[in-house]
Amino acid sequence: MNFQKITLFACAFLFSMTLMAQKPLPDAEVKTLEGETLNIKDLGKSGKITVISFWATWCKPCNNELDAIAEVYEDWQDEYDMELVAITIDTRRAFAKVPGWVET
Repeated sequence: MNFQKITLFACAFLFSMTLMAQKPLPDAEVKTLEGETLNIKDLGKSGKITVISFWATWCKPCNNELDAIAEVYEDWQDEYDMELVAITIDTRRAFAKVPGWVET
């Protein structure tokens, strides 16, 4: 991973954490890939650092961000006890592509 990607991601992450520390997460329900309902406001209650990424299969910057996270995710889990929650904003029609993206 190049230094610019790490720096950009770190800045975005720190900025997001600052904003999230000031405001609670919204009360919104989303579905997991298994079809279970999850409320966004309940994320982060595990005591772990929780990174929430909103993405779409057609969004190149989103995919680049998830690729960059994937490169360091295992280390971050061990070192920082963190978790990643990736929420797609794809339409119902495009949703069929999501499981393939998750597996790669």
